[in-house]
Amino acid sequence: MSLSQVGIVRHGPWHLALPIKELIEVIPCQALEGWPSANKAIRGCIDIRGNVIPVIDLLQYYHQQPARLNSVAVVQMHAGVFAFVTEAVEGIVALEELHVTSTAQELALPGNIIKGGFYREDCKQTVLLLDAEAVVLSLHIPVVSFQRQVDVHQNRPLRSMMLARCGQLFFALDAISVYSTVLNPEIVPMDVQNDYLIGAILFQQVKIPAVDFLAWCRLNSRVKHRTNQAFVIQLDTGFVALLVEEIIDVVEMAATETASLPPMSLPFQDKFKGLFCNKQFGFSASTNEQMTDYFIEVDAEKLLVDQELSAIAKATAQQQNNTQASYSGEDLVIFEAGSELSVPLVQIVEILPWQSHQFWQQDAESSCGLMLYRDSAISVFDLTRLFKLDAEQDSARTMIILVVEEQGHRYGFAVEKLTGIEKAKTAIQFGIDESSAQNIRTAVVKISRPKQPMVTCIDFSSICSQLIQGIVPSLALIKQSD
Repeated sequence: MSLSQVGIVRHGPWHLALPIKELIEVIPCQALEGWPSANKAIRGCIDIRGNVIPVIDLLQYYHQQPARLNSVAVVQMHAGVFAFVTEAVEGIVALEELHVTSTAQELALPGNIIKGGFYREDCKQTVLLLDAEAVVLSLHIPVVSFQRQVDVHQNRPLRSMMLARCGQLFFALDAISVYSTVLNPEIVPMDVQNDYLIGAILFQQVKIPAVDFLAWCRLNSRVKHRTNQAFVIQLDTGFVALLVEEIIDVVEMAATETASLPPMSLPFQDKFKGLFCNKQFGFSASTNEQMTDYFIEVDAEKLLVDQELSAIAKATAQQQNNTQASYSGEDLVIFEAGSELSVPLVQIVEILPWQSHQFWQQDAESSCGLMLYRDSAISVFDLTRLFKLDAEQDSARTMIILVVEEQGHRYGFAVEKLTGIEKAKTAIQFGIDESSAQNIRTAVVKISRPKQPMVTCIDFSSICSQLIQGIVPSLALIKQSD
């Protein structure tokens, strides 16, 4: 799975994202120096360690109204560097793919400077991916050669670091270890909780454990704090959300700038690498009265293999798997495929149109075809033929594909038509009818409609599992009764 990390900042009414490799740092700034240019996109300039860099304001350029200035985001391209006004840093998100949207026009930004967009469920916001090269070319922005330092000990460019606050303590975490960030997560109770495991949050439609970061560091007894935002990290055993009070900034620094801690400085000191000074990033007591003059750097390598976090991630994932077969109260997609059947809506990742003549391989056993959608190859099977269900065969009929993803593979199942979405009134206890040749999981479920309230529900994930193993799935329909 190919993931790309993007940093998100707020610029006026827009939430803008740039790849982390381009968004090299965000610097607190309350005022800009003048820039000798008539270009209305350029609001001023800033001196960053001896480099004078132009700062642009997209809101000012397109709407003649300056954006609020709290900081500037520095953008690195092959041609050079520029910066733009930002109101706040909103975090880092790992994306599998980006889809071009029409939101650029809806938000009054020209489409030629936007690569695409995505929707953040955690904060109910649309984020636009900015095309830095297009911004420079379209707005005629001069770029400046910027000598980025190199960590001579590691022989690599500066690291992107995410800065966060918990009460009066300030922490830094290497951005490469952060899978995503969540703003204002809603914490729900879990069956098992302890001093630092305070519940769960919903992330990508799955509950993941929510860990009070300060309590996990055994520092919560000394510092009062809130849990308003979260870093999501991906361990080998699953996801974990580390809750902090505030995600402050994204900066760059070299590994050699971290000073190691003397023994016995902190409880559970092996969780940390050391301290580094914040003054190089423009932080000072004047910009934040609570700010100390250092950040505590979390050891990202140890964080990703931490036994405590790995154990709760594994336990939560197992609990999700154990309850996955029970979908009481969940939505079911009702469809026709020789007879009326259903599938839990949560198993469907796409619903696409299909022409039956697109099946390039047809025999007595099944009909199958291939399609390419959003850079994903999908194997398509005619469900009626696959399960030898009675249905009228018409070579010109339009069908509906229900797309399911399993173990990184996508399979499509062509059905005659969709008849609706209904609530399951009873738990869907999937099982296999051992009295028949059936090898996939099914259940009979009561739904919310008054007439014919019983319907057969198919576990499409078990069909995909059989196909991945090279086994032809078979189905013996459970007889329904009112």
